[in-house]
Amino acid sequence: MKRTPVFLLLFFGLALAQGYLSPAARAGLLEALTGPGGAYESYAFYVATLGAFGPKEPFRSILNGETEKLRALRQKLEAYGVSYPKKNPYLGRVQVPATAEAARRFAIALETKSIYLEKRVTRAVAGNADLVSLLNGFRLADHVQKTALEEDVTRRTDLAALVRALGDACRFAFGAVYCPAP
Repeated sequence: MKRTPVFLLLFFGLALAQGYLSPAARAGLLEALTGPGGAYESYAFYVATLGAFGPKEPFRSILNGETEKLRALRQKLEAYGVSYPKKNPYLGRVQVPATAEAARRFAIALETKSIYLEKRVTRAVAGNADLVSLLNGFRLADHVQKTALEEDVTRRTDLAALVRALGDACRFAFGAVYCPAP
C-alpha cells in the first residue's frame, strides 16, 4: 500500500478548511478588490469626494455602503486564504471633478464600471455559490447607488440639456431610460 505524504494531507486539509478557489476565482476576487471599478477605487473616490465637497448626500451614504463592501470582500479573501494588498493604492490618488455636479456624473460612471466588473468576476467564481451570492449582492448595491445618483442628478439639473451635452456618452452614463436611442 502506497502512503500519502503528510504534507499533502495537511495541504488538502487546509484547502478544504479554507475552501478551494480556482486560480480564475482568486484572480477575480482580487480584481474585485483592486481593479478599476473595484472596491478600493470606489472607496477612495467617495472619500476624496467627501473631502472635497463635505458630507453631501448621496456621497456620504454611498461611502457607508462602499465601506461595508470593502469589509465583506476582505473577509472573504481572508476566509479563502487569498493574500491581498492591505493598503488601498487609490487613496490620495483619485482625481475628483471640480464641481459636486460633475462628481455625481462621474460617480454614475464609476458605479456602472463596478457593475460590469462584478458581472465579469461572477462568471469567474460561478462554481462557488457563496461568492456568487456575495458578488450579486454587490451588484445590486451598486445598482441602487447608481439609481440614487441618477435621481440626484435629475433633480439638480436640466436633464434635457445634460443629455444633449453628453451626446453619445449619455447611454453609458445614464442608461437607456434617460437617453434617446442613437
